[in-house]
Amino acid sequence: MKYDLGHSLRIGNRSSNQDRIEFVETDDSVLMVLGDGMGGHIGGDLAARTLVDCVKQAFIRAKKPLTQPKRFLKRAINEANDAVTQLGHGYDLPMSPGTTCVVCVIQNGAAWWAHVGDSRLYHVRGEDIIYETPDDSYVAELYRRGKINRDQMLNHPMRNYITRCIGGTQKTLEATCSNKTPLKVNDIILLCSDGLWGPLPDATMTEILEQHELNEAVNTLAYQAEQLSYPYSDNISVVALKWLGNTKGKKKPDPRKNKTPVNLTEEERLSAAINEINRAIEEFGNENDD
Repeated sequence: MKYDLGHSLRIGNRSSNQDRIEFVETDDSVLMVLGDGMGGHIGGDLAARTLVDCVKQAFIRAKKPLTQPKRFLKRAINEANDAVTQLGHGYDLPMSPGTTCVVCVIQNGAAWWAHVGDSRLYHVRGEDIIYETPDDSYVAELYRRGKINRDQMLNHPMRNYITRCIGGTQKTLEATCSNKTPLKVNDIILLCSDGLWGPLPDATMTEILEQHELNEAVNTLAYQAEQLSYPYSDNISVVALKWLGNTKGKKKPDPRKNKTPVNLTEEERLSAAINEINRAIEEFGNENDD
């Protein structure tokens, strides 16, 4: 598999960060997971961390590529729901901890995802949003029933009221899951908390994703969301993958590493540029041999 990864996690104007993100890479599959601890709920940060850890460990234990990705997502989310539900008892918390959830598995050139709450997954192609997950929230339900419009959703006094979450008082949970979704080259799968999508218009999001390298784009999105909602910015989290094809044997770019040192002499820069050209020629030759 060949792809780019990008991620950003910002505290906003809050005193603590209750968002958690994670991605796990193998030769056959990629897992992305995001949780947003429930607002003022005590233990929200612990709930989000438990969700991410549970899903991550389930993915690590599973044989890859997954034979039934949709079934895996449902089972992993239910295991996480059980674990988060137990937190309130184990830590003697006065309120049941909870978290939103959005999870995506990518393998064999296709994506499967599942979500609970108002954290979202976007499937972006060029400047178009092919799909976005529907929020499990009070205002989203009002909008679906035609009671309010999109502008009213953003300013509604119950905008942050979630109708489903991981944990809380729900003993059983049926996550909303997608079917197999084939990916085209340069498609982007983006997971984010409401701290990102709330302040940003869709057009701004797709424009920035289209015009910048992925990791630069997601950091720009997070920064703009923080500035637009100042001084009431929520925690902001985003993790994204740009699909570059099913080619095997290519090293996957890592956004956590800088490709080129910044403090170089002119001679060193010229040498580095020559090395990059030679490497590109070598990769092109290898690609033609496949």
